[in-house]
Amino acid sequence: MNQGGFLFIKKDHFQIDRLFDELIHNPWSEKKFHPHADFYETEASYVFEADCPGMTIDDINLTISGDTLEISGERLIRSEIHLGSHHFRERSYGKFYRSLQIPADADRENISAEMNHGVLRVILNKLKI
Repeated sequence: MNQGGFLFIKKDHFQIDRLFDELIHNPWSEKKFHPHADFYETEASYVFEADCPGMTIDDINLTISGDTLEISGERLIRSEIHLGSHHFRERSYGKFYRSLQIPADADRENISAEMNHGVLRVILNKLKI
């Protein structure tokens, strides 16, 4: 099998895993919105980034609960899409929730968030030692 065929199978395997996950966890609901995210560290901070197309910073809730940063929101379906007749529907909508363990050296009093081109960016600055 050539490499192109392997990549095709690998992609299908991912889609099958995602389908089973959706069927097991939410068998009778519509497709849920799960933003793809990255969490990485720089020299000065920790950064969480999530793809939230069609959302604004006002659609996002950030909460600190103990040592956990909770990120939640809702991607609403536009009314003209909701009322229309679908030929197919691949985009997902709805509420989402993510939580992160706040690293011990993060400054809990100095957390910022911004939204730029549909990407949420939450910055947790490191404590200066």
